[in-house]
Amino acid sequence: MLKKSFSASLSVVFALFLLLLPLLANPSHAAEKKKADEGTVALNRGISDLNLGNDRAAIQAFSKAIRLNPKLAEAYGRRGDVYDKLGEHERAIIDIKVAARLGYRPARKVLKDMGIAW
Repeated sequence: MLKKSFSASLSVVFALFLLLLPLLANPSHAAEKKKADEGTVALNRGISDLNLGNDRAAIQAFSKAIRLNPKLAEAYGRRGDVYDKLGEHERAIIDIKVAARLGYRPARKVLKDMGIAW
């Protein structure tokens, strides 16, 4: 009986080890995921600010989203839209090009319509 109990416990420990192995192999994965999630929160904050007409606050929120997750294409695209709205066209084009390179379709369409390569 003791042998079966030990064997079952060992199986449970081994199964837990296999579940945790990816985190043990890459301990920064959880931290990176948290940063990416915080980037999405900042993106959503920027969208809210934009909808409320708070353009400068939206730019700050989109910039924070980009700092937290530099691959967040939508943040570049939306920040570019706000820059364009504010007349900062050069900054807008830079952000929209980055968004297009990262795969953000609305940015690709804007650039295509303008005849600009990304």
